[in-house]
Parts: sequence; C-alpha cells; structure tokens
Amino acid sequence: MSTSEQSREIMTQERHNSQQRKESMAKRAEPQANNADEQADITQEKARELVNEAHLQEEKRQESMSERMEEAIEKSPVSNPDNPD
Repeated sequence: MSTSEQSREIMTQERHNSQQRKESMAKRAEPQANNADEQADITQEKARELVNEAHLQEEKRQESMSERMEEAIEKSPVSNPDNPD
C-alpha cells in the first residue's frame, strides 16, 4: 500500500471514528435533555402544589380568625347587654 493510500485509509478511519463519537455523545445527551425536561415538569408541578397548599392554609387562617372574631363579638358585653357577665 502506498503512502497516499495509507493516508486516505487513516483519514477515512478518523472520519468514521469522529462520526461514531458524535453519535455516541448525541445518544448520551438526549436522555439528559429528556431528564431535564422531566425535572422541569416535576419542579413546576411541585411549585403548583406548594402554591395550592399555601392558598388552603391562608383560607383556613382567615376562617379561623373570622370565627374567633365572631366568638369575641358574641361574648362582648357591648353586643349582649342583657348578659352582663
């Protein structure tokens, strides 16, 4: 085999190896990209759950405050002058 043929063969092998490395890197990167999308979806879902939970806690807090205020008003001597405690 002549030097030019050997050079062509080496270049061909090098291109082939380079292509295989690119394909391998792409195959490894794809699941990571998909996993990142899944992680983003999970993060968004968790954020929505936390916001909903915070809203529910705020509603319960407001209801509790309203109930305590109503009880305090009912027990107040001003609201019930017939019952002077």
